[in-house]
Amino acid sequence: HEIEESIHFYQGLSGPFPFQKLSVSQIPGTFGQGWPGLLYLSTYSYLPAEAQLRAGLSISGQEHFSELVPFHEVAHQWWGNVVGWDSYRDQWIDEAMANYLALLFADTQKHSDHSLHVWLTRYRDNLVAKIPDSEGTYGDIGALELGSRLNSSKSPLGFEQVIYSKGAWVMHMLREELRQPNAKDPDERFHTLLHTMMTKYSYRALSTTDFQHEVEAVMTKSMDLEGGRSMEWFFDQWVRGTGIPSYRVEFNVRSTEKGFLVRGKLFQDNVPHSFLAPVPLYAGASAGHATYLGTVIASGPETSFHFISKTDPRKILIDPQMTLLCVTP
Repeated sequence: HEIEESIHFYQGLSGPFPFQKLSVSQIPGTFGQGWPGLLYLSTYSYLPAEAQLRAGLSISGQEHFSELVPFHEVAHQWWGNVVGWDSYRDQWIDEAMANYLALLFADTQKHSDHSLHVWLTRYRDNLVAKIPDSEGTYGDIGALELGSRLNSSKSPLGFEQVIYSKGAWVMHMLREELRQPNAKDPDERFHTLLHTMMTKYSYRALSTTDFQHEVEAVMTKSMDLEGGRSMEWFFDQWVRGTGIPSYRVEFNVRSTEKGFLVRGKLFQDNVPHSFLAPVPLYAGASAGHATYLGTVIASGPETSFHFISKTDPRKILIDPQMTLLCVTP
C-alpha cells in the first residue's frame, strides 16, 4: 500500500509510471536497488520498529529504512531507469532527484518530527560535521560531480555522505529558487522542469550540462545573478565546488516617517570570496512571528543592506524557511 501510494505521488511530479508492473522483494543487507519494474529493499525496511531496534538500528536508522529507502528506490523507476546519466560525473542527478522526491513524499505523511525541514536539517548537520581525526567536514570531501570518486581510504562512504545529502539540498534550493509563492501553483516551474526532463531525456543519458540548460530554460529573473540568463554561478558553486557558507548579521534600526529603517551587514564565511548566494532575511518579533524583509545577494566576506520595516525588528533571522544550504547562528 505504501509503495502504491508513493507511485501515485510521483506520477504527479514525473509522469505516468513507466513500466507495466512493479515487483518488490527483500534483499539482505543495508542497501536497496531499483531495477526497471523490480525493487530490492533491505530486509530492515520490512521489520517493525521493535525488531529494527533489536537488530541494532538507531532511531535515525529506523526512520531511514522505513521512510526513505523504499521510496527512494521507487523514484528510481523514473530517475535512473528512464532518465539515465551520461557518465559517473552525472550520476548525482538521478540519486539526488530520487532522494529529494522521497523527502517530499515523506513530507506528505504528516509526521511532524519527520517533515522535509527535519530531514534537510539532518543532512546539513551531517555535511558540516567534522570528519574524525581530521580538520575537514563531510561537505569538504569533494564535489557532487566526482561521483564514485568521492569514495576513498579517508572517506570510504564519501559517495553516500555527499551525494544523497548535498544532492537533495541542491534539488531543494533549485525548487525554492523556481518557486513563485503568489502563483496558483507555486511549484509550477519546478514541475515543468521535471516533466520536461522526463520527456526530453526518456531512455537517454542526461548530463550535468544538460540539466543546467533545462534549469536555465525555466529560471526566474531573480535567479540571474550574473546576467545572461545563466545558472553557471549556481552549478559552479554547488555541483562543481565544495563549501557550505555560514552567515551572521550586524544591524541597527532607526525610526522614520516611512517605517523603521534597518541598516546592516551580512557576513559570509567558509566559502571563496567569489561565492554568490541569495540570502532571505526576516524581522523577528517578540511574539515569535517573522516578517520578510528582503533578500540580500551575498557577495564576498560582507554585503551591506538596508530595508524599511513596518515593525521594529528585535532580531533578524537568516533564512528561517530553509531555502539555502548554510549555517546560521
